[in-house]
Amino acid sequence: MNALLVITSIIFFLAMVNLHLWHRRKINSLMTRPLQQPESYRMSNDLAALNAGSIGLGERLLKIERNQKLMAQRLEQLELHANGSNSYSQAINLVKQGINKQDLMATCELSEGEAGLLMMMHKKKKQRKSQFSH
Repeated sequence: MNALLVITSIIFFLAMVNLHLWHRRKINSLMTRPLQQPESYRMSNDLAALNAGSIGLGERLLKIERNQKLMAQRLEQLELHANGSNSYSQAINLVKQGINKQDLMATCELSEGEAGLLMMMHKKKKQRKSQFSH
């Protein structure tokens, strides 16, 4: 998806550069020869339309770039969330298997507070199960 946005951004950028170069050539050609009044008016309108088009293209390119940055940030957040939840899932499974606190901290890269909380939650859950089974 990011590759598509990059390619689209590049295409818009190249179109803007070509439009700018064409615009400069038109201006140079207008300055090198004298113009008659009706032709001058028509050229002025054409240049105004080209300027408006290039501004619109630039705005669209900026919008695409902003969307691309937002998507990249969201993807990064999703990856961080996925990595974090996998770590906690692994930690919960290890607690259920009876791992001690120090090994849990080292294996899952958890702080002492996180490891203690997981172990305490598992102990409470285990106590509740034993109360209901009696």
